[in-house]
Amino acid sequence: MMNFTPLNGNILVEPTDETQTAGGLYIPTEDSQRAKLISGIVIKTSVGRQEPTGLIPCDIKEGERVFYDKSFSSEITMSGEKYHLIDFLALYGKEGI
Repeated sequence: MMNFTPLNGNILVEPTDETQTAGGLYIPTEDSQRAKLISGIVIKTSVGRQEPTGLIPCDIKEGERVFYDKSFSSEITMSGEKYHLIDFLALYGKEGI
């Protein structure tokens, strides 16, 4: 198992190249559209984001497929694999288990 823990509302996502979800949604394949909207599988999550009013819990679970704008993520490499680190509040949606 990976020795990495996202903090303060971040999730670690392994990007996928699939063009259709299990629910039947199609992800754009044109370079101009695909460069923004991407999907991936959640590898690790934080407990939530700490705000002045309290903790906003992260309701995203490991193994779920999420959709997000690539420009809102940071690419990191661990053990030769590329991952995206993204704030769970910046997600567009999820496809659960």
